[in-house]
Amino acid sequence: MADRGPQAMPIRSAGAVVWRPGPDGGSVLLIHRERYNDWTFPKGKREPREHVLATAVREVQEETGRRVVLGRPLGQIRYASSGYPKVVDYWAATEAGGPGGSGSGFTPNDEVNKIEWVPLGAAPGRLSYQHDAGVLAGFTAGPGLPMPSQSRRVSSRDAPLSCRTTPP
Repeated sequence: MADRGPQAMPIRSAGAVVWRPGPDGGSVLLIHRERYNDWTFPKGKREPREHVLATAVREVQEETGRRVVLGRPLGQIRYASSGYPKVVDYWAATEAGGPGGSGSGFTPNDEVNKIEWVPLGAAPGRLSYQHDAGVLAGFTAGPGLPMPSQSRRVSSRDAPLSCRTTPP
């Protein structure tokens, strides 16, 4: 078994701040995990040889039932998870096909029991972790909020051949 101590290679994850336009700056999509009783952004662990962009798209869809278009990168956060180092890359994102265009295919499960669109101004108070509030601050301070016309559709097909997890 590989060493997963504090000096070990970090667990790599990716996720997104999914935004939709609306009054007062729009809203962001948050997930609730009953296991931790927390509100956070959709994110998850990278599969072996999976490109980190594909991880972000896959994890958002798995956790929320929504397909997204990734926009600008929001940077990385680093923290310990169960005593192990973890690095999470985040991107701004919008729903594929515009607000509501990707459907509402969410089904509560063992990992995520609720999702909710939260007004941008109320989101900092709803998030459970300070590092998530920092990601949100980076999102709102960035060069304009993402719009589908400014974003690039990303799927596992965009990853280099050596990183693809599914055939094109």
